[in-house]
Amino acid sequence: MKQILYFLIFLNISLFSQPEIKEVKLDESVRRGTLENGLTYFIKENNYPKGRAELRLVVNVGSILEEDTQKGLAHFLEHMAFNGTKNFPENKIVSFLESIGMKFGPDINAYTSFDETVYMLQLPTDNFNAIDTGLYILSEWAHNISFDSLEIEKERGVVIEEWRLGRNASSRMNDIQLPVLFNNSRYSERLPIGKPDVIKYFNHTDLISLYTMWYKPELMSVIAVGDFDSEKVESLIKQHFSVIPASKNLVRRPVYEVPVHSDTLVSIATDTEASSYTAGLYIKLPSSSITSFESYKKALIKQLFRMMFNQRLYELTRSEKPPFLYGYGAEYNLIRTVDAMVLYVMSQPYEILPAFEAILKEWEKIKKFGFNDQELDRQKLQALKNMENYFTERNNIESADIASNLVDFFLRGNILLSPLDELEITKELLPEITLEDISKLILSYQSEDNLVVLANYPEKDDNYILKANDFISLLNEVKERKIEDNLEVTGITELVKDDLTAAEIVSENFIEDIGVTEFTLSNGVQIAVLPTKLKENEILFYAFGNGGFSIADDDQLPKVRYTTSVVEESGIANFDVLALDKYLTGKLINLNPWISGLSHGFRGSSTNEDLETLFQLVYLGVNYPRKDSLAYNNLISRLFGMVTNRSLRPQTVFYDTVSLSLYEYNPRIQVMDSLAVSQLDMLKSIEFYSYLFSHASNFKYLFVGNVDLEIIKSLSSKYFGSFKNADNSISWVDRKVRYSPKKMNKNY
Repeated sequence: MKQILYFLIFLNISLFSQPEIKEVKLDESVRRGTLENGLTYFIKENNYPKGRAELRLVVNVGSILEEDTQKGLAHFLEHMAFNGTKNFPENKIVSFLESIGMKFGPDINAYTSFDETVYMLQLPTDNFNAIDTGLYILSEWAHNISFDSLEIEKERGVVIEEWRLGRNASSRMNDIQLPVLFNNSRYSERLPIGKPDVIKYFNHTDLISLYTMWYKPELMSVIAVGDFDSEKVESLIKQHFSVIPASKNLVRRPVYEVPVHSDTLVSIATDTEASSYTAGLYIKLPSSSITSFESYKKALIKQLFRMMFNQRLYELTRSEKPPFLYGYGAEYNLIRTVDAMVLYVMSQPYEILPAFEAILKEWEKIKKFGFNDQELDRQKLQALKNMENYFTERNNIESADIASNLVDFFLRGNILLSPLDELEITKELLPEITLEDISKLILSYQSEDNLVVLANYPEKDDNYILKANDFISLLNEVKERKIEDNLEVTGITELVKDDLTAAEIVSENFIEDIGVTEFTLSNGVQIAVLPTKLKENEILFYAFGNGGFSIADDDQLPKVRYTTSVVEESGIANFDVLALDKYLTGKLINLNPWISGLSHGFRGSSTNEDLETLFQLVYLGVNYPRKDSLAYNNLISRLFGMVTNRSLRPQTVFYDTVSLSLYEYNPRIQVMDSLAVSQLDMLKSIEFYSYLFSHASNFKYLFVGNVDLEIIKSLSSKYFGSFKNADNSISWVDRKVRYSPKKMNKNY
């Protein structure tokens, strides 16, 4: 009796002491199954876009599985699928797909990577026979590719040409650096594009044996997402794919690892056509996926960390002397078995080491001090806003995006949650995430093992030569340096402080044919509104007036060519860019002034919740352009850095020459080069902008989206109605910029 009592007490304690185990589950609207031959399938009804379906055949086979005599044949095999199958000989597949309006590229495509091959079709659903035939084609690719000898020989040249077109500076430097990044593992020798000598001379039997060895149903999945009846599609999948014979012996796909290393590996690659100076620190990690509640929480922590760290780097690019042109930090999947936390910078010419030092310093700063509550709270707010909007727009998620997520689920286990589940889990987890959680994540990045540094720069100056030890020494030195923490600056609490007087609506007209309402304010502002429900919570905004750069005389134009960049970099009213960014955190809104050859205005978007902020930004943009010498000097520095090496890219030289030649080197046609940057003038740019936008009462203002017309009227009256009546309207000026009628012949 005592034993029973003790057992019951133990059982009671165990039951009540067990933590609640929470699960994340695949979106329940996804129909899934496994055929007797081992092939899996996933089907989801989705009517965005209407009348379309996305089909995928996913094969868990990529270039990593090739033998030495097969390098590039996984990709070659993908090409052969379109050249004929047992029941679709020669070009019958392409002919059928084109007969129903599909085109290679946007609708018919495929890709081969290190670890998988994916065939993709987008088909119309108004005729269900197209879906039937599309699935039949996928099943043929899965087990009935014909391998006609003549077609194989013809395809050699196609693949070689694809390889040749890809031989740019980036690919040549990759040839040098991938063996280092992958530590001379199998991955470093199995680029999907393959080896030209293999492509030219492989035996047909090597191609066929790769297909028969690895294209097995247990390594495949069929995915269908679109505007259809999922039960009918499931029936078709069973019909077409159950005929594929099961493997006599189940194939186990090998997994290849990248060897660990304790030394920091460094690879420096240069090329005569390289056009930028870059460096990256790769902290290699075991691959991870979202398969549980806990892993979802970790993914959220990583997201918040990335947002905070990249905000820090963005702020550095807006400092008085920016240490680099561009920088980011992010963890992403390199290959099936390896993730990497990457710290990447693009520097000014010849400034790779100072730029790399700056990002390392910021990295050490967050390792020692972490972030502060204000930073975390802002990014939590933004992450929640993003997720709420994702849920609001759940009926407008592209079928292609859902299909991609299901491909990822099959290959890597990343679970596709329903939008409701994802929102509820995010709402539950975000408040729980603390700075301590962020610090623990940072700690996981602090291993001294598996570090790789990759640096690239143009091969043009023998006096600028970097060595591996330059980076090793910098890594060690920065770790020992005394570093101080950042101080948080108080942000904006209110955008518009002016006492505004609303204007009256003096006329209104409804255009029934297109559903547009037009109205005019007493100060002359004209507004047109088109309510739609294509997106649940997106409002597109566009404003335009005539004039643009045509207003500037020939001698003035070079000084104001980058006016919108000058204005945007300076902030608005009394708020610099960083203060404005912090204020707008948690708002899904963007607004940009634009100036083209013959017109100018604003373009942007917002949600219904943030619509008034959009109006406020337009009001401030018209009335209070900001002069900021620090921001201007920063912009000029970055522009010089970006244009310095443009001429090293053959494509850039070609397109610049075509552009200039077409207009017979008209002085109003200018390419982006150092001369163009040196001619800019901040005060002239602000003056030019102020003149163009002082006529904002003559603009036409357009709103399209799920809008409330009465709210648009009220906000327009308040903010646009406050624009001053322009003394006179402005229009574009014909500067006689015309295409040349002459023939061109230039050789390089």
